[in-house]
Amino acid sequence: MDEIKVYVPHPEASWVRATVIEDYGKGRYKLVIDGIDDMDQNEEPKLDPNSQPILIDLNSCDFKFADKLESLPLQNKNIPNEGVSDMTTLNYLHEPGILFNLRRRFFTGQPYTYTGDIVVAVNPYRWLDLYGDDFGA
Repeated sequence: MDEIKVYVPHPEASWVRATVIEDYGKGRYKLVIDGIDDMDQNEEPKLDPNSQPILIDLNSCDFKFADKLESLPLQNKNIPNEGVSDMTTLNYLHEPGILFNLRRRFFTGQPYTYTGDIVVAVNPYRWLDLYGDDFGA
């Protein structure tokens, strides 16, 4: 089986990255949790990068929204460290894909992200020198 990268519902982090080891069908998977993101910050729950394989059954788990999933959402491949500026370029535009892209852009100081003509602005909670010296004068 080829390596399949997915997002898995998580009780503390909403979504975490994982690799499917085996698909048993009917919403049952054997997988390894890969982590929250390549750029994890101290604010996020710590996950063991050497975690052991676990069995996930979407039909009987108590994770938020898991009962509404028919399958696990796939990860977007080849996303740059700073994320993508227009999310319409993502292969998979779903909740975890959007959240992970916004998170990457937030931690690289890029508060503006587009979805087509719609701008999504995330407050960086710090001053960013984006507009030049004459702005606000």
